[in-house]
Amino acid sequence: MLRDLRNALGFLTVMPVGGGPPSGRAMAAFPLVGALIGGALLCARWALGKLVPHPLSDVLLVGFWAQLTGGLHLDGLADACDALLAPLPPQRRLEVLKDPHIGAFGTAGVALVLMAKAAGLYAVRGDWRAIFLAPMLARWAMALVASSCPSARSEGLGRTFQRDAGKREVLWASVWVAAGVAVAGVVGFWTAASVGLFALAFACFVLRRIPGFTGDLYGALGELSEVLVLTAGAALGR
Repeated sequence: MLRDLRNALGFLTVMPVGGGPPSGRAMAAFPLVGALIGGALLCARWALGKLVPHPLSDVLLVGFWAQLTGGLHLDGLADACDALLAPLPPQRRLEVLKDPHIGAFGTAGVALVLMAKAAGLYAVRGDWRAIFLAPMLARWAMALVASSCPSARSEGLGRTFQRDAGKREVLWASVWVAAGVAVAGVVGFWTAASVGLFALAFACFVLRRIPGFTGDLYGALGELSEVLVLTAGAALGR
């Protein structure tokens, strides 16, 4: 598990912890890394709140969030929007996912997600639960989908995750999520349930357009799940 944690931390963040290449086995520790990211966000939110007023501090926190994760999932979100939202045949969608250039759908998708995160952070105000759970539940959603959905290609990051992620990885990922949800209480339970249902709906949406998942699509799932958690936290925390 320590090796999984180190590999996941090195892959999902910019922290210089070393570790080996990313693999599906590291998904067992994805939610645990998400919890560490959530803790860092809470600390940064407190510090920024002392320096600048809301909502400016929330905008800056979104920037810190992207920097901490190296913009990894935002890049996947941009490619996923270009590939999934445009009226294209399945093979062309796969080609777009491999294209490093960002189109109109990708630009709009990233902009909307960043604005939604800033608005969500402002909406939850002093409630720590949604901020802590957002990175954790988003990475749990990735593990759920990787263990149950096919890969769109015979090679690549998506194939690596799909091949190596199994019952063990989902079990451990769910253990970490259960601990986080227990700390967050009722709000955490309903938020986790919402993310689980969203992961299922997103998988169905993707598989109707292309024959499986790629690394970019896991990134898109993570970014959208984080927005969902902030939205649900704002609604349930009232």
